[in-house]
Amino acid sequence: MPYPSYSGMKEEDISALFAYLQTVPAVDEAPKYKTDLPFPFNIRSLMIGWNFLNVPSTENRDGLTETQQRGEYIVNNLEHCGTCHTPRNSTMGFDKKMYLSGAQLGHWHAPNITPDDSSGIGSWSEQDIVTYLRTGELDQRAYAGGPMGEAVAHSTRYLKNEDLNAIASYLKAVPAIQTDDKVAAVDVSRLPTPISESITHDLLAQKDYLAQAKAQVSNGSNSPESLYLAACGSCHGVDGYGQPDARYAPIVGLSSIRREKPDALVNMILHGVEGATNTSPIMPGFSDELNSEQIAGITNYVRVNFGGLNSSEVSASDVDRIATTGTDKPFLIKYAGLLAVIGIIVAIIIIVFIIRAILRSRRRR
Repeated sequence: MPYPSYSGMKEEDISALFAYLQTVPAVDEAPKYKTDLPFPFNIRSLMIGWNFLNVPSTENRDGLTETQQRGEYIVNNLEHCGTCHTPRNSTMGFDKKMYLSGAQLGHWHAPNITPDDSSGIGSWSEQDIVTYLRTGELDQRAYAGGPMGEAVAHSTRYLKNEDLNAIASYLKAVPAIQTDDKVAAVDVSRLPTPISESITHDLLAQKDYLAQAKAQVSNGSNSPESLYLAACGSCHGVDGYGQPDARYAPIVGLSSIRREKPDALVNMILHGVEGATNTSPIMPGFSDELNSEQIAGITNYVRVNFGGLNSSEVSASDVDRIATTGTDKPFLIKYAGLLAVIGIIVAIIIIVFIIRAILRSRRRR
């Protein structure tokens, strides 16, 4: 619950939100799940200390234009972009020095959205940002899937143009932060071209062309190309341009397949992707159908043939590592039980000393 971000909302926006929630039909049904936090996280009073350290989660900057100030308000509070895109510190609050530089979310990675040219969105124009937040797609650069797909589907695509423009203006003004997950520049000369101008809109032609492509690879082949054609080609097309009419995403040139770290692409293949709109098809995951070596082969094939990379050397061991890697637990979470016990012992010792001091003072009287 991103209340540290909501804490910066204006009173009129909170009142408007409350007024809307009162119009939602009441549901008289018990929650499916009951919150059951382990000790010491079930002690609500501990949040007083956490709030003191981490609320508010962001700080307003000086020197912004009126439009950028509006964008800052939306990004930091209403849309709470940092909830996903800012890494956490040892207390699970925002690491403000790494503001919007990207963070791990379980299997997903929210990318760097600062204006850094090599690892962020420095090459995007303000209109690019607006287009992406409105549609969830940016031709030959980005496609919103997973949690970002949900954000576009349920939120940003409904924003007014002036608010989207304000967000874009602000994101171009935040301090650029370079991370080690750099994105290779698009080499258009290495990207495939559509078979014809009409084939991406002609499903029957695509079906025939896919059958021809499969026939050209050896029967029973376990090559990366044959694996791609068998698992991915029917949706994304032989040449990666998808099926726009059926809303199957094109994957040519996407930043997620041009990153130095292949984690994002591997996780998409392993776990699947939900689209950015309610009508977008859902990409299934292949973790139960393909082994690590096969997924590594598809990953390399896609990165070279559709990402324009000179080479890709993702191995089965890389896939295994990515499949089993979760978010590192911060110090506070990892040692919460031990810290709670130590805290209780220290509190007891302090209380004992206070009682002894009181008793001694009374004896002296």
